[in-house]
Amino acid sequence: MSHPLVSVSSNFCAKYRHFWSLSLLVVGLSCHVPSSGAAAPETVSSNSSALLNLEIAGISLSTAPEKISEKLAAQGYVQSGERTFLKETPLAGGRKTLYRIDVEVNTTQRSIAYTRTESGGRVKSPMARSRVVPADEMAWVRTLYAAVCEHVGDEIKQARACRPVEEGDIGFGQGALVKVSDPLEAALDASGPNTAARIIQRKQ
Repeated sequence: MSHPLVSVSSNFCAKYRHFWSLSLLVVGLSCHVPSSGAAAPETVSSNSSALLNLEIAGISLSTAPEKISEKLAAQGYVQSGERTFLKETPLAGGRKTLYRIDVEVNTTQRSIAYTRTESGGRVKSPMARSRVVPADEMAWVRTLYAAVCEHVGDEIKQARACRPVEEGDIGFGQGALVKVSDPLEAALDASGPNTAARIIQRKQ
């Protein structure tokens, strides 16, 4: 993907090194949960459309590559490297919420990977999983979950490891990519303290 690099200081980048390992949970996924059983063709088509057009921080798999940097900058992200975008927001006690988006466009696939986590600070409060997923994030998280886990049979839900939806815990796949259709795969693990998600479109 050809985008002008936005210069960021080494100190800014250093803040994120400790949480990039969480990003690898999603970005480096290589295992897959197979789609067991057969969904109705209209369901597959609807789910595929939902994933292609699902916006995460203002971008989707359908966003024109030349528009990605502009759209993420409008959401407060700073580009770091060719395909990585970072953002941070303050929390109480000197802590911060850290966001990372990786976008990849090449001859074989197109993908968006998103992670949110929290940095340490003066106050080390426990990051209980019972905390709710932020409302702005939950809006697209629920759409992603629905495209993979709703309007499908129980056998498919089980194969995709769909968890019961809670305000503080929503996801599927148990850390693995789930095949939604021939070209599309997805991963999701969202909670109050952290969220990791990825959508991949394989080019055929």
